[in-house]
Amino acid sequence: MRDFYPDCYLIGDNSPLFSEVCKSLRFSTHCNYKVLSDNPPFDVSNYVHMEWEKLTTLNIESLLYKEKSLIISCYKDVINFDNLGGSYQLKGLIEKYIFAIKSEMDVLISEDNSDDGIEKRINTVAILESLKKINNISQYFESGECWLAFDFLLDFEGKINFLGGVSGELVSGCESYKLINHSLHEHIYASIANKSGFGVGHNIIFTLKIISDDGGLSFKPELKVNRFMLHWSCYRATGINVPLIIVQNLLKRKIKTFYFVEPEYINFDISKKYPRYNFNFDKIYFDLDETLMWKGQAMLETIGWLKWFQKNQYSLVLITRHEHCIITALANIGLSEQDFVETIRVYPEQKKSSFISGSSIFIDNEFPQRLDVHLNSKIPSLDVDQIDFLTKH
Repeated sequence: MRDFYPDCYLIGDNSPLFSEVCKSLRFSTHCNYKVLSDNPPFDVSNYVHMEWEKLTTLNIESLLYKEKSLIISCYKDVINFDNLGGSYQLKGLIEKYIFAIKSEMDVLISEDNSDDGIEKRINTVAILESLKKINNISQYFESGECWLAFDFLLDFEGKINFLGGVSGELVSGCESYKLINHSLHEHIYASIANKSGFGVGHNIIFTLKIISDDGGLSFKPELKVNRFMLHWSCYRATGINVPLIIVQNLLKRKIKTFYFVEPEYINFDISKKYPRYNFNFDKIYFDLDETLMWKGQAMLETIGWLKWFQKNQYSLVLITRHEHCIITALANIGLSEQDFVETIRVYPEQKKSSFISGSSIFIDNEFPQRLDVHLNSKIPSLDVDQIDFLTKH
């Protein structure tokens, strides 16, 4: 566990998209998240790294500014993010937001990140040519899909990163999404990610929407810059958490996107505009630290799911690298070893995957642990926030 947690200010307008950003980060332990909006997006008091203050009545001078602070702002469907250069910049941005919300004007952290500004700096032709060289892209249009959308990040170094892609079509007047298959995702990542020559700038997300053109790829795709896209929830369902990637990027960490849940196990619920899992399982493996508790504090939402699984006769297994007394740790968060059919202590030289099998899912906040279990145990490996896509029957 870290000793220093930078502040990350989440500033927004209480739109559903801002709520999705906050939901995506509510279990993250990379920062202390300070939510600034007119109303809380949910009960943030349940999450140990998140707090809320009312934006329009905020005493800006009361904010404690740390040397390393980040900001993610959402207004309507616009998302911007950057590292803060000082308390003066933070104060100016908050004042700009309060004015924008009251006057219903758009907000940009940087005017250079407008659609018009970035179009001049993104080499869409080079990106399209790279995509068209990948053979199995055409299969989506041949099978009748209406369009494809690909999301990219120009990171802190100005290198391009591939976040993900979806195909889409209109169903009863509503957009429905399907993740591109894992093989295509890996091909695109390998051909584009971390390379130069595709654009100039940093800390920018953009979406290329490619429309079918007689079974081929249109040479004039739609370009959206720093727009929070509805289909990002599909990415999060497979393990690609775009708001968390933004945080990692602002902390100057390189990222790689990877599917932890295969697309065939994810359905997009058109009525709720949200994805849901469709896999079957009868056993859940729970990690302990930063999954059920954080520094001795209970993580109430995941414990709530654990209790629901228990009530509905699922087999629960605790699998942990916790270094101290597990019985005491569980007692401190209102649980006991009797809540699990088995408790497995994993030592440093061991892999969690060697203990996991069967019709099961694995819930753990740590990327390396999920990757090990996904690759070697061949089961869905979920980050804590992905419980959003489970369904209580």
